Amino acid sequence: MTASSSYRFCSREEVKERQELGQVSELEATVATCRLAQAQRILDPTLAVAKYRRSAAGMDPVAPPRSVATLMDTLEHLTNICSTFQASPQHPRLDNNSANIHTLVNFVTDRLRACQSDATRLMGCPDDESLPASWHAQAIRILIWLEFCTRHVANHIETTCHSDSLLPRTILTMRSTAYDAYWSIREVDTQTKESTREEDYALDDEMLCYATTLRICAISMQPEEESVHSSLETSWSGLLLEFQKRRRRTTSSVSSQSTYPYPLWHQTLQVASKVSRHDYHTLLLRNKSSDTTFPILAKCILTSVLFSWQYRTVQHYNVSFAKEEVVSDMDQLLGIDKENWCVEYAQEFGGLPVSEIETTRGNESTIITVTMKQVSMHPLDTQRLQEQSSIVCIQRDQQRWAFGEQYDAPETCGLAAPMIDSLLRTGSACTKSVTTKTKTAVEQRPTGNSMSSLGKALLDIAPNRPTNHKAALTKNIQKKPMIAKCKFFAQGNCSFGDNCRFTHSS
Repeated sequence: MTASSSYRFCSREEVKERQELGQVSELEATVATCRLAQAQRILDPTLAVAKYRRSAAGMDPVAPPRSVATLMDTLEHLTNICSTFQASPQHPRLDNNSANIHTLVNFVTDRLRACQSDATRLMGCPDDESLPASWHAQAIRILIWLEFCTRHVANHIETTCHSDSLLPRTILTMRSTAYDAYWSIREVDTQTKESTREEDYALDDEMLCYATTLRICAISMQPEEESVHSSLETSWSGLLLEFQKRRRRTTSSVSSQSTYPYPLWHQTLQVASKVSRHDYHTLLLRNKSSDTTFPILAKCILTSVLFSWQYRTVQHYNVSFAKEEVVSDMDQLLGIDKENWCVEYAQEFGGLPVSEIETTRGNESTIITVTMKQVSMHPLDTQRLQEQSSIVCIQRDQQRWAFGEQYDAPETCGLAAPMIDSLLRTGSACTKSVTTKTKTAVEQRPTGNSMSSLGKALLDIAPNRPTNHKAALTKNIQKKPMIAKCKFFAQGNCSFGDNCRFTHSS
């Protein structure tokens, strides 16, 4: 290996400087020294990645930005670290605990931030000297995954120091930067290129899906009394305006202009409509078809508000019903797998007194029912949530909800390394592309040119909320009424034709 190829992600000068200062991360040290104290580690030139430095620090003259090829290779290297939880195949894998996840998240966040800084400086250069939109899309996926990892480790990461408390805000800022850069490049692409591949529009759809899901979370985190005075960033109108701004026209052989169907965005719109009507139970219940069609990373974003949705479901039940219900049914309503956990949920997090009685129904065995008293529930306290011993159970349950059939309990954060790698590179944990899956799985809804058509879609696609608990649990399995066959059609003398109210199938 030549000297120039050894320094793949970092300059020789920075490697020398950081080695002298002892600024060596576990994820860029040699195999022999990676588990030693930071001052004793030796920096591996093939793994060293340039750190982020503030432009206003006034330390050294600003170095020229790294080349497109270097930034592409660096992003691939950071993707491998995120998926395998190790610096290289020869390095030991990081254990699933808060300290190691903390190390990985901080390392990748800092190095990716430095890459974004160089990518911003490259914008405006000729095409062969600037990064493609797909680079920023992959950066967005990595940031979503890092944020998910900070919430779903064996022991929740404690933000005890000032730098750690700024990490969520840093990830949010980086995600916003990557999102703006992506759409800036796509705007240039659509203006300069005669035609755009369908894969590009599918990527637009994926990015819109993530942005819309993040907006849904922002709205869900708002207190209900403040939702009336929300801004565009935390309102349903802003969600529709963003789509109207970003959607593109495609060139078709049939017509001069046609609209890409944006299947993922329409799925997200269905989620938004249910949230706007507090119809959380249909989102909390596991549906195999939605597990395979709705993007896993979008569901990873939604895990930040799952507990809030469950809490509001308990609030709604407590105010509206307060009837005796079977505990297993309440567990199902909240989307919880642990047996009898809804009782603990109501008592520990809702502050509700719960009375348990044992009853029998006909010849069935003893059934435990629960009655939640009609008292005011105290506001949701996320800090108190982190202090509960059941937080690990909650996190694992949310992982199962997000990953569906792909969930792998022994793996770090609940997903196997090959799945994570595919997820970060393509947006899908399966071998098939997101576009192929969603085209047949999602009902394609028309997107008109006016905002009224989008607003109508938001209202039309949401089902009415069930009026009782039984309807909530059985709603999705109700059978459609059968239509009788027309006996005159079989004889060939039906006078009603296509207007006949009976079926004409043979």
